Amino acid sequence: MKKKIFICSVVTALFICFMSCENPIIKSWWEEHGNVNDKIVNTGNGVDNSNIVKVDPIVDWPVGLKGISGQKLKTVTIPCNRIGTTDGTFTWTTPNILLKNLRKQTYNVTFTPDDTLHYNIATKNVEITVISLNMARIPAGNFLMGTSQSEPWYRPEEGPQHPVTLDGFYMSEYMVTQELYETVMGKNPSCYTYHINGESETPEQLPVDSVKWYDTLVFCNKLSIMMELTPAYRIPAFNNSTDPLDWGKAPEGINDPNLPLWDAVEIVPGSNGYRLPTEAQWEYACRAGTTTAYYTGNIVDYNTGWCDGFHGSRMITHKVGLLPANPWGLYDMHGNLEEWCWDWYSNSYSGASQINPMGPSAGTDRVIRGGSYSSPANSIRSAHRYGFFTYPNWEVIGFRIILP
Repeated sequence: MKKKIFICSVVTALFICFMSCENPIIKSWWEEHGNVNDKIVNTGNGVDNSNIVKVDPIVDWPVGLKGISGQKLKTVTIPCNRIGTTDGTFTWTTPNILLKNLRKQTYNVTFTPDDTLHYNIATKNVEITVISLNMARIPAGNFLMGTSQSEPWYRPEEGPQHPVTLDGFYMSEYMVTQELYETVMGKNPSCYTYHINGESETPEQLPVDSVKWYDTLVFCNKLSIMMELTPAYRIPAFNNSTDPLDWGKAPEGINDPNLPLWDAVEIVPGSNGYRLPTEAQWEYACRAGTTTAYYTGNIVDYNTGWCDGFHGSRMITHKVGLLPANPWGLYDMHGNLEEWCWDWYSNSYSGASQINPMGPSAGTDRVIRGGSYSSPANSIRSAHRYGFFTYPNWEVIGFRIILP
């Protein structure tokens, strides 16, 4: 009996895997049985087929479809191979998705059987869930990066203060959510998959946590490909490929032979795809023109952020966007989760004036910014920074993305 259950489970898993490979936005299926419909009339070839009855095929209609705001969903054709019914293809065409305030949208799916002599073409309206991916425009400008020694909680690695000039860019209003991450990556590494009562009816809108730095590279390139943008990252050791499928498995430890290969990742010149913010971009966007410890002032208040002992944080992540945004429309820049940046970490700045800095050329840790739900209030300041290894998945780390 156990053997039969195991075999059935394997067959089911292989079928779901096959269908998911054809189109990764398909999540699950349900079966609808058709009824006898029309008789086939004379085909005009001299053969009378009027006694043949066409029936509606048994169709496993796709459900749980998810699209990303701004994603171009073109005509999609998926083969359907299922024992017990006719084979055929699913086809649907939908215009570009515009999110606005509409999270659920409906569009028409057509199933065309291979055997059109005996089966009808079937259609059905199917609902799609639209996932928010709103990008805030960050204007070009300059600012003093780092912490003044006169600021409370000053730390040497936050100095010396130095002038930085940046080109404009776009930054995601929210940290990447679990829903968005799973739609792009096909998995959810998060520890915190449940919400605090009263905060959210959709736990998938929690920020994704426990993300390795290397996984953010894969996510960004996969998302860029889905959105028909030029991927930002390439790895020289893999023929300069920008396709994460060519990179193999991400490094998992300090002795992993792939570690130096992935650490040599480069940004493709002229690419317009998604990427991590540089440390300078992150701080500039967080400050949003302010010069105080937080963009809300020098003292934490109930509109500042999620940190230990504040808002009843309860050592757990919170749904994105619950607290007010900063002046440039960015949410949760103070606390909730730490956020990965592009730069290698150094324990001090050079102090020289810089234009669009990218950080050191090498290192062992990558920069983390923003503090988390478990950080003390002084660690969620705009200039607070430290480094962390690239290969562990720590439950207090998430990320947000930018576009040039």
